[in-house]
Amino acid sequence: HTPLPTMLRHSDHPVFLRLRSLIERGVEVPAAVEEVKREYPSRDIKTVMDVILEVYRSGASFSRALRDLADDMASMQALRSDLSTSLLIQKYTVLLGLSLLVPVILGFSTSLILSFSEPVPEILAGNLLYLALTSASGGLYVGVAEGSLKKGLLLMTLMTVVSLTVYGLVAETDWIGVLS
Repeated sequence: HTPLPTMLRHSDHPVFLRLRSLIERGVEVPAAVEEVKREYPSRDIKTVMDVILEVYRSGASFSRALRDLADDMASMQALRSDLSTSLLIQKYTVLLGLSLLVPVILGFSTSLILSFSEPVPEILAGNLLYLALTSASGGLYVGVAEGSLKKGLLLMTLMTVVSLTVYGLVAETDWIGVLS
């Protein structure tokens, strides 16, 4: 079993340097670990310090525990990266779908219906309200998902304007005449 201070000598990471410094100054390992957790309030650092403390208390091998912990942390990092990619795809799907695709589809169907019948103001108003609400909520969602209410409000406004403009352009086009 390699003692903790010896293990810590092999790392130049600031967290481990701080832990080693505290232990070398005579601070007991549990108190040193708690001090480092206070100084570095990261979830990952807390996890590492908790493992170090558990290994210290159990008398298990530090080298094996730290190697296993490093593997676990690498796996967690990969999962975070995958989650980040998924959220990015989701945000852009919401942006494109609610700003462009939905207004194009709704505008096209409105245009076709208007080619065969008189406009029904309630239906047209309902379409506009639907587009305004969905694009506004989508913009707010994307901004908040990125951690910025200000960005959410900006996207909410931008997406609503784009959505209603696209709808208006597509709905006012005589698609029967264009396609024939």
